[in-house]
Amino acid sequence: MCFQIQYNIIVRTGRGTYPTYFKLEFGLKRVKYTTQPRPIDPARLELKAKVNELRSEGWSYPAIARHLGISVGTVRNMSNYES
Repeated sequence: MCFQIQYNIIVRTGRGTYPTYFKLEFGLKRVKYTTQPRPIDPARLELKAKVNELRSEGWSYPAIARHLGISVGTVRNMSNYES
């Protein structure tokens, strides 16, 4: 005769299980931010127009970033994405 002892330790925290809880939370956040876009900032639009103007003149990303006092990543994002 063989006996097996199994220990099932389950700590109840009042929340859903880890994957289900975060799947639900991330889904709700995604819906919230897609239905409520950020307001348009006029200063950012002016900066984006300046970045596009300098890029059309042949300036490099690092040169534009130094000239405007912003990061190179911001310059790339402003020149690559439409909105």
